[in-house]
Amino acid sequence: MIVVMVKMRIKSPQAAREMCRIHSQASEWYQEPGSLGAHCVTNCSDPLQLVIVEEWGSRAAFDGWYKSTARARYEQESAHLRAGPIEIEVYEEA
Repeated sequence: MIVVMVKMRIKSPQAAREMCRIHSQASEWYQEPGSLGAHCVTNCSDPLQLVIVEEWGSRAAFDGWYKSTARARYEQESAHLRAGPIEIEVYEEA
């Protein structure tokens, strides 16, 4: 299993809610084989720091999503909400 941490700064608490809504909608767009689910959360100490935690059955499944037009659409739809770049960290279950 692969765990992907997607970290970003958001422009406002309202933008964080909108980003999580868009991410929830994106989950419907990318029903890629191997997607095991995702959660969108904000930092309790800093509500402008948002993290999306995704679980994938394999690295190949995640790579397929990452290279997809659906991901590009998701990034385009959410660009106006972000206050900086997206950081992506990929972890493998030991």
